[in-house]
Amino acid sequence: MEHEQARAESLEEQWQKLPLSNDFMFCHVLSDLDTCRQFIERLLHIHIDRLEHVQPQKEMRVAADAKGIRFDLYIKGCDAVYDMEMQKSHKPDLLLRARYYQSTIDTDTLKAGDLYRKLTDVYIIFLCMFDPFSHGLPQYTVQRVFKEKPEAQCSNLVHEIYFNCTAYDQVNDTAEQRILKYIASGQAEDEFTGRLDMLVREARRNNLWKKDYMTLEMMKTEEREAGIAIGRDEGFETGMEQAARNLLGIGLPESQIMQVTGLSEERIRQLAQQSEHHL
Repeated sequence: MEHEQARAESLEEQWQKLPLSNDFMFCHVLSDLDTCRQFIERLLHIHIDRLEHVQPQKEMRVAADAKGIRFDLYIKGCDAVYDMEMQKSHKPDLLLRARYYQSTIDTDTLKAGDLYRKLTDVYIIFLCMFDPFSHGLPQYTVQRVFKEKPEAQCSNLVHEIYFNCTAYDQVNDTAEQRILKYIASGQAEDEFTGRLDMLVREARRNNLWKKDYMTLEMMKTEEREAGIAIGRDEGFETGMEQAARNLLGIGLPESQIMQVTGLSEERIRQLAQQSEHHL
């Protein structure tokens, strides 16, 4: 009982300091349409006429047997789709993830009989708390070129941008620099980042969001501890698989089970099918 109380108090303290770089906070703060629009405009130096909707933690699967994905922020504009991902841990597969995300968005966009020209601009944006490609740059923009004539125009309307937020001091554009600096350090230095900071502080006062965050974090901790305990005898992965089976049994969504256990979506789906087979 004392252990649970101490854990709750620790999470309470953690919530009161939760920064925008936390994906839970990021998704809630950037759910505001106007804030999200200005955020993207300042980062990418573009003008957006209108955003139609912002959907946090959007899950998408283009076929029953296809790999499903979960976007941090899926944003639909009047003439473009934006996916924004807050990335705190260094993953070596970012380029492949971007490729799959973009293809899934396109498959979801086009319906039977649609012409290819109906495809709109797609922006895949990773906000990284590290240097994603280790070249010391604050921003990496992937662009298609003709290998034989790289100076020629070549665009399929796909834009991949990877930001290294920790290198904000190398950015020349003031508005972009201050956003990256706020993400990396929590220091607000202009009107817009001041607005972001105000929204973060307001979010911390939202008791419903706090409850959701603490519940998710406590679940992650408890299931990991259970997995470690089982893992002492059976191996860590086996322990996580047993934890996943337990969570499947109580109806927890696959996306949350992935967060709790660290297992891949494919493995969780295999475990779900095995459980159904044994019923």
